Amino acid sequence: MQDFMQILIKMIHIMLLNIILSFDSISVIAVMSRKLPKKYRKKAYMTGLSISVFCTIFFTSIISIIMEIQWLPVQLLGGILLLKMTYELLKQEHTMNASGDENIKRLTSAMSLPSAIAKITIISLSFSFDNILAIAGAADGNIEIITFGLLLSLPLILTTCKYILRLIERQRIFLYISGAILIYTAIEMILSYQVIAPYIPRIIASLIPRFFSVFVVLYGLYMVKKSSSTTQICESKDTKAP
Repeated sequence: MQDFMQILIKMIHIMLLNIILSFDSISVIAVMSRKLPKKYRKKAYMTGLSISVFCTIFFTSIISIIMEIQWLPVQLLGGILLLKMTYELLKQEHTMNASGDENIKRLTSAMSLPSAIAKITIISLSFSFDNILAIAGAADGNIEIITFGLLLSLPLILTTCKYILRLIERQRIFLYISGAILIYTAIEMILSYQVIAPYIPRIIASLIPRFFSVFVVLYGLYMVKKSSSTTQICESKDTKAP
């Protein structure tokens, strides 16, 4: 029963990780989908993302096999990459800048449904290549956990990611909560790497990821409060101005 719970928790972990790492690709795909007639948007969106998820499972499984080669630091590289992605997630104010939006609009003008599906698949995969290493490392190379975790995340990605993105835009604290999940995973991957793990006491290795994830959330609360206070001051000055 305990083993089952551990596997279930791991699958949920992979599912959440994939959803968070999919925010950027979801925002790009949403822009592309808007260039299609309304009756084709959902079909293009769902087909392109579904194909990309199955491709991600395939490529992640290959990485998982490579992880069995002891001397390759795949897990360490995955953790470092995930730290970089967490930094970028917290750094950026928007998931996509205006210039990127304009480039996508030019690429998607006069686009047919098959062309849209192909481009959505390619764009989603191009984002996914950065995520594959992180997911494989977080799952400890277990192909079954990777497969079920990604499959479980597919319907949630298809139905809820746009709402999550809206929530993050309206309530910035959820961005920092997402960052906390990512940084916890990244540090856990790095500290559990076979070359590093023997030199760090188990209790320390378990506390460090928790400390940094809590720190990110607290920092997020501070930044949100600071931003809110600044906005109120600006509004007050505008009101008093003649």
